[in-house]
Amino acid sequence: MPFCNLFMGQPSYYKSKGANSELVTVKLLKSYCIPGLLYAAEAISLSATNIRILDNCINRALYKIFGACNNENLLYLNYILIR
Repeated sequence: MPFCNLFMGQPSYYKSKGANSELVTVKLLKSYCIPGLLYAAEAISLSATNIRILDNCINRALYKIFGACNNENLLYLNYILIR
């Protein structure tokens, strides 16, 4: 099971020990962490800064899962896997 630390300021994602595949870990990210991050986001108006913070959380999770080292790779992974 993934663990999303949503309570201490900055959300972070920890890879599941039982997930041997990166795609399984991404599925867990999409199923558990992203809904927690976006809970009630449509009920309030998000500023550009808040949207960048949420995007950064997703990018950090993808970096930890795949070890992508540059922004171009993260954007590609984000586009293919998350959206």
